[in-house]
Amino acid sequence: MDENPWIQRFSLELKKPCPFLDGKDCGIYGGRPITCALFPEAFFLVPGQKRGLNKGKFGHYPCLREPLVISERRSSHLCELMEMARREAFLTEFYLFRFSPFAIDLRNTALDVMEVSQDISGGIGEDERPHMVPHEAFEEILVRRLGSGGYLLEIDSKVTELNSQRGIDALHEIKELTDSVAASEKDFPYYYEFDERDRLILVKRLI
Repeated sequence: MDENPWIQRFSLELKKPCPFLDGKDCGIYGGRPITCALFPEAFFLVPGQKRGLNKGKFGHYPCLREPLVISERRSSHLCELMEMARREAFLTEFYLFRFSPFAIDLRNTALDVMEVSQDISGGIGEDERPHMVPHEAFEEILVRRLGSGGYLLEIDSKVTELNSQRGIDALHEIKELTDSVAASEKDFPYYYEFDERDRLILVKRLI
């Protein structure tokens, strides 16, 4: 998270393709997934998000080399889509982790993160600030600890469950609840921490 890099959000990359894909296109709907439809314009509509465009991974994107002009009507539609995307993310995290928004405070793993960051980068360069940590270091610690704590197996099981009608029904049952909570709790000051057994404990942090 840009305002505090020690607070990390965990997301999944699903390797299994959607069964409704027709080549690279959706065989059901003409539109794209919300995250695809929002990029890159959403960066220019959300306060503070423009700094995200300065990250190295976006440097070669042709669509970001020129300033974007977004009409008022387009902006209104994009804002609706952003709200839908936020509710979808809230539902997904609640289903997979039993808590949403799901954020992990890694400050109590600082020594581990620093050690991993040195292995990745070979140490801090002369032109870098001492507190800069490669995002790969956070990712390695997250994956290692979530695996050790048994959470990755639980996540795999829940993802597999979505292949069944029971899993789909469970997702629909909680959607009404998560939609209402997501609408009222936009700034949720609760985070998890890893304990000494790599289990997650809920703590409260005020940003």
